[in-house]
Amino acid sequence: MTAPVILHLAEHLAAHADQALRSVLHQGGDINVVLWQIPAGASLPLHRHPQGEDVWVLLQGRARLQDDDNSGRLLTAGDTVIIGTGQAHGLYNDGSEDCVLLSLIRPQAGFQALSANED
Repeated sequence: MTAPVILHLAEHLAAHADQALRSVLHQGGDINVVLWQIPAGASLPLHRHPQGEDVWVLLQGRARLQDDDNSGRLLTAGDTVIIGTGQAHGLYNDGSEDCVLLSLIRPQAGFQALSANED
């Protein structure tokens, strides 16, 4: 049996990101852990996962949620977003600092990029 893995998130953050950065921290049979760093004015493009849910945990900053309803709901550090299978989702960082979030997703969830006019 192997020991639990400890992830040191700060080691994966860029000092000055100028676009959204994706760091895969863990790939497992049941779950992938992805760290996103989205600088002010940047976005995580709209997409969906046809075969699985995505869970976001916002660790720092703020952003506006892009979803099937174009809700633009405000997300802030400490929020958790549960995105259902096949739901369109993305975000736009309208704050003044980096938005940092963890995405927890099954490897089998799949990925489909969407345009802003598509849902």
